[in-house]
Amino acid sequence: MKNLISTLGISLLWITCNFAQEIWNVKAIFPDGILVDVKAIDEVGNKYDVKAYVENKNTQFLDVKAIKDGKQIPIKILMGDSEPFPGKAIDMSGKIYDIKGFSKTNIKYDIKGVSAMGNVISIKALAGNKEQYGVKAISLTALCMISKESNFLTINKKEKSTVKLTMLM
Repeated sequence: MKNLISTLGISLLWITCNFAQEIWNVKAIFPDGILVDVKAIDEVGNKYDVKAYVENKNTQFLDVKAIKDGKQIPIKILMGDSEPFPGKAIDMSGKIYDIKGFSKTNIKYDIKGVSAMGNVISIKALAGNKEQYGVKAISLTALCMISKESNFLTINKKEKSTVKLTMLM
C-alpha cells in the first residue's frame, strides 16, 4: 500500500510538472532588491493580480494577464504620440483597469511603456520624475536573485537566464 501511494504521488507530480500551465508572478524590482506587486486596479480601488502565463513551454514570450474572478483580462500598452505609454487591462465589456505597482507600505507606482524599438516596448515602474525600475516575470519554482552587474533579475534553474518584461506589438 505504501508503494502504491508513493507511486501515485510521483505520478501526480510528473503530470503536474509536464501538463500544468506554468504561471509566473509579475513584480517591479527596486535596486535594493525590494519586490513591488503589480496589480490591475479598477475605478473604485479594487486590486486584481497580474500574472504571466507560459505558453507551450516558451519562457521567452509570456502572456501577461490581469485576473478578476478567475477570468483572464488582457493587458495592453496604449501607444500615443509621447512616452511613457500607459498600461491598461481591458475586459470583455470594455471596462478599463489601470496597471500599478504597490509596495508593502501601499505606495503606488505607475507601470508604463517607457520606450519602443520596433514592435518591442520596454515596461517600467515609474517613481518620481526620472526613476524607472524594471518590471519582471518571476517563475514560482525558480530561485531568484538580483544580479548587481546587469541590474536584471536572474533566474537560476539549470542555467542562468534573464527574464525582462516587454510587450510585442
